[in-house]
Amino acid sequence: SPAPTTFAPPKEDGGQAKVRALAQAVQGSLEVTTSELSNLVEVSFTSLDRYMAAQVADAIAEEYLVLSNAIRFERSTGAEAFLRREITDMQAKLETSEKDLNEFARQNQVVDTEDRSNIMATRLSVLNSDLTKVRSDLIAAQSLAHQVAQTDVNTLPAVVQDERLKELRAKQFELRSEYARLSQTYTDEYPRMQELKRQMEEGRLGLEEAQSNLVKSLEVNYAGLTDREVRLAQAVEEQKQELLELQDRSIQYQILKREWETNRSLYIALLERVKEVGVVAGMERAVGSVIDRALVPTVPSGPYLRNNLM
Repeated sequence: SPAPTTFAPPKEDGGQAKVRALAQAVQGSLEVTTSELSNLVEVSFTSLDRYMAAQVADAIAEEYLVLSNAIRFERSTGAEAFLRREITDMQAKLETSEKDLNEFARQNQVVDTEDRSNIMATRLSVLNSDLTKVRSDLIAAQSLAHQVAQTDVNTLPAVVQDERLKELRAKQFELRSEYARLSQTYTDEYPRMQELKRQMEEGRLGLEEAQSNLVKSLEVNYAGLTDREVRLAQAVEEQKQELLELQDRSIQYQILKREWETNRSLYIALLERVKEVGVVAGMERAVGSVIDRALVPTVPSGPYLRNNLM
């Protein structure tokens, strides 16, 4: 079987080895203690050189504060940089969504969709009402046209109740009555009898013409109602289609508008967040501070000769 792969530790140059050895030596002589009753931390360093002991203790405290402040600054700076990159991306999205919204509104004319929809719905309601009335009148006209074709015109309600025909029929009745009354005394050659016959013939022709005109007007009315019914039905369908198309455009417009509003809200939130990060970074308390600097010892801390001798 193949030999297992081994990984050699990275080689260090002479300078790195010296730094590591020195750091280990410092750590071996360094002592850090905390207080249970406060947030104070005591740093002490043991060395054969009492001045060096004080200097190392002070240096450890100062470097710790410098490092902590540097880490805190890097974190706040990194967060701010990340937010600014997000702001740049969101600004591009916001501009794109705003451009799409305005372009769609301009091409489809859907700025005042609610008002236009209400107007079109009202117009559609009026057209439907007119169409219903025309269809009702058309049914009545169709029934009347069927009666004209199947029955005697003189029995039609429209003919019987027409005021002009009533007057003509009344006039014709008067002429016939007078003719019948005079015929008992005079012959047909009598001038008045001749005049009555002429008037009755004219009345008959006038009555027939009036009836014919009335029937024609009914036919024309039926044809007009038929044409109006077709045009109204077409107008209703066109209005419905236009209203549906407007609603579809309105829905698409609202989708684009919500996308723009969402991007705008996120963009504003990111701007506010950047401000907060900057303010918080400036208001953060320091990790710590030096209360008392290290004192140069006047007497050695060891060795304890008495204890060692005992």
